[in-house]
Amino acid sequence: MSHSVELNEYVNTLRKRYNEIVGTQSKYDLAEQDILHYIEFEKCDAVAGSKLLKKLKEVRTLRREIKNECEELQSILDKIDKSGLKNYTRPHKTYTYRTITLESVLG
Repeated sequence: MSHSVELNEYVNTLRKRYNEIVGTQSKYDLAEQDILHYIEFEKCDAVAGSKLLKKLKEVRTLRREIKNECEELQSILDKIDKSGLKNYTRPHKTYTYRTITLESVLG
């Protein structure tokens, strides 16, 4: 396998992973917003508040891990783009948006 083919495969793998984690980050953003909106608009007792706080911290921790990886990949991809290596094709971005169900947290 030639070096250019290997490079193209590597870049495509990086872009695919980047697109996956952007979707995952969006999922965590929506989950965080769900929790915050619930807290804003619903009355919570101490037990529910504690469960929501624990879930919010978990979501924020996972989101931070994903965001850090996203930034690392973006930095690598930017350097590849700036190096003049344009012999690859970019996959189309696809996003999946899903969020948690509050009943599973409060149930």
